[in-house]
Amino acid sequence: MNVDNVLALIGLILLVAMIFQSHLLFRAFYPKKKDRHSAIQSLVMDAIFLAIILVMTFVPNMGFLMVFPMVTLTLLHLPVLLGAALGGWKKGLLYGVFFGVASWIKAMTAASGAFDLLFIYPWCAVLPRALFGMIAGFAFAFLDKVSHKGKKVLYLTTVSVLATLLHTGLVFLDLYIFFPKEIAAFFQYAEAGWTFSMIIGFGALGEAILAGALIPALYMAAHAALPSFGKFNTKAL
Repeated sequence: MNVDNVLALIGLILLVAMIFQSHLLFRAFYPKKKDRHSAIQSLVMDAIFLAIILVMTFVPNMGFLMVFPMVTLTLLHLPVLLGAALGGWKKGLLYGVFFGVASWIKAMTAASGAFDLLFIYPWCAVLPRALFGMIAGFAFAFLDKVSHKGKKVLYLTTVSVLATLLHTGLVFLDLYIFFPKEIAAFFQYAEAGWTFSMIIGFGALGEAILAGALIPALYMAAHAALPSFGKFNTKAL
């Protein structure tokens, strides 16, 4: 059996696994027939968020920004954070997984540099993003206990900033675990290493500041425009 046949077989197995996993996800994320209206509402909101992630992934310079020949920064953490704030840890996990799958496909089809090629492996592209979304959802869960608007905005800002920095940390920890030599090589050479470190640091800080500014505004706007967003929270499902 040649390499192409092996890859085709692996692809078929993965496709079947994804279909089966989709069935399990639907049963886990949506209620039974007795609450079908909430299920449809939740499904519609999921479709909107996942569509946003897809658009940001594949429209140039929307979800991934090339800032250096080897490094691409991402803005895809923003819809994941907003979804986690609105829907809790289950939605955060769902959107985090989709964020990871989208970036995995992007890396396989249109990698922008040598560093992006490390994300052609799903355990590097998907795993840290899934953990990021889930942890962000758990952190945002305490929003229900904050009634004062100013304190709620401050809490949203703080969690968004910290969760974004956590995302960067999880990604590099994951890469270092699976590719220690390759990651060390990026930081090895004195001048290039300092440049790479500064780009990563400033990039992570920029992503965090952007999240801290946008997520509270988007969250408050969503609740003001659609009070029924409260039903979107998976704790009610």
